[in-house]
Amino acid sequence: MTARNFDFGGYINDENRYAEVDELGVTEDHLTVKALLRMKYGKGLGASIYKDLSRLAGKAAKQNGGEPGLIFTEDGGHFVSFHDRA
Repeated sequence: MTARNFDFGGYINDENRYAEVDELGVTEDHLTVKALLRMKYGKGLGASIYKDLSRLAGKAAKQNGGEPGLIFTEDGGHFVSFHDRA
């Protein structure tokens, strides 16, 4: 069977579905967390990862009030609750 991939001048890396986001020509400044996860890991797995992160961050926010969030640290990060103190 012959491959039926099109070559778009190297713009689309259709040989590697786990290509880095930069290789896809997407500006990271315009991605949501869910979009990044779905692009990087596929629609189903990315959505599942997002759902788990959202659920655990939501649990932290429910326990402490505020908005759910994540803080990335060297020890693996933390689910947190952000508060507006203005």
